[in-house]
Amino acid sequence: MASMACGLLALSAAAQKTASYKTTSVTGCLVEQAGPKYVLHDVKGKFTAELEPIAFPVQTFAKYLGKQVRLNGRLSSGKEPEVMRVRAIKGLSGPCAAK
Repeated sequence: MASMACGLLALSAAAQKTASYKTTSVTGCLVEQAGPKYVLHDVKGKFTAELEPIAFPVQTFAKYLGKQVRLNGRLSSGKEPEVMRVRAIKGLSGPCAAK
């Protein structure tokens, strides 16, 4: 019985996806969702990643709402939704998709 429980735990752990992060730079439009939660969309309005600041306060995102930005940090893979751990943010002059 104990070996059966161990087997089920191993199977359960294998079914869960683990996230890995890669350092990258991404460009898109910063928007706010309920929560409040900040997310990045590509310039066509498609969801890219949830944003999580690691080098500055979360309130910093507010001044970039509705604007195109370039983010540097670590982007998750193998996890839904993707999460971008943001180290730096830079405002760009390009347009964002209309709502």
